[in-house]
Amino acid sequence: MKSDFRYERKFIINDFTIPQLENLLRNSKLHFKNNYPQRSVNSIYFDDSVSSSILENLDGNNFKTKYRLRWYGDKKIIYLPVFEVKNKHGYLNFKKINKLQILKPLKFNKSNIDFILKKLKIKNDFLVNKIPISSTHYNRLYFISSYYNIRATLDFNINYFNLQNNLNFNLNKFSKSVILEIKYSNEKDFCVRESLNNISLRISKNSKYLNSLIEHPYKMM
Repeated sequence: MKSDFRYERKFIINDFTIPQLENLLRNSKLHFKNNYPQRSVNSIYFDDSVSSSILENLDGNNFKTKYRLRWYGDKKIIYLPVFEVKNKHGYLNFKKINKLQILKPLKFNKSNIDFILKKLKIKNDFLVNKIPISSTHYNRLYFISSYYNIRATLDFNINYFNLQNNLNFNLNKFSKSVILEIKYSNEKDFCVRESLNNISLRISKNSKYLNSLIEHPYKMM
């Protein structure tokens, strides 16, 4: 299982286009450039019947945990998924990634999600009371800085599904916002914040999982 410990600083943006944001990153003191092709990112979030992960967020708890299944490409086909446990302390994130031995593409439907979750529960006791709650889907652009090896991503065309509604693709909800994330190891925090002084954007708390439930509240089990 792979792990990653880093800062993630997020900006919710509503008044810039994607080309404008790309220029903003390139002209920053960190001189970002593209380092990976654009791709589609898909995540399914698991929680318990009392929404513990959401309550941690709403209560302002500095320690938060999310459980999600992630794959890339077509949102209607789950292909080469990985299971992630993401622990958050303030702006610091520690993520554990577990690659699943599921090589066959699966349709994005309730029976296949339940099948994957059942396999996950065999080796992860902490998932015993978890259920699939919602999913997020978006396009992502990837950047890396010329200095300090800082990564940035732009997420756009964000949409959500409430998995309590039988995956009706006509009921999904779109967000017009763009999410900029700056990601780097904790020892580089001072250098990054100094270098980003010329970017006139405000850091925001943002959770795609929380947003998906605000858009699609679900009934408690």
